[in-house]
This record gives sequence, structure tokens and C-alpha cells, in this order.
Amino acid sequence: MKDRLKILNSEVEILREESSEKERSLTKAKHNVQVEINIRDNLRSFLSKQQLSLQQKKTELGRQVAEIEKLNANIDSLEAEMRKQRQL
Repeated sequence: MKDRLKILNSEVEILREESSEKERSLTKAKHNVQVEINIRDNLRSFLSKQQLSLQQKKTELGRQVAEIEKLNANIDSLEAEMRKQRQL
């Protein structure tokens, strides 16, 4: 009976050690997951800022292209007027 009790105590101790090891492993895994979630969130934030910046630059580019087209039209009009004046 005493031997049986010793064996059971040893088994309980082994199970406790295994449980502690699994708990440490789980804690480490949870920490790693949290680190990865933070990295993901930072990357999403960075991507969002980059997309906003890209959209703003596209808008500015469109505005500048429209302004250039307007100025080119003015130049063409003035050149046509100058040609007309020379012919007179």
C-alpha cells in the first residue's frame, strides 16, 4: 500500500510538472500571438496612411494635370491670336 501511494505521488508530481510546462508554453504562445497582433495592427495602420497619402497625391496630380491642360489651352489661344495679328 505504501509503495502504491509512493507511485501515485510520483505520478501526481509528474502531472503537475507537465501541467506547469504546458502553462508556461501557453503563456509564451499567448505573448507571441499578442506581439504578432500588434505588428499586424501597426502594419494595417501604416498601410492605411500610405493609401490615404497615395489618394491625396493622385488627387493633387489630377488637379495639376487639369491646370496644365487649362494653361496649354490658354497658350494655344494666345498663339492663334498672335498668328492672326501677324497676318493683319
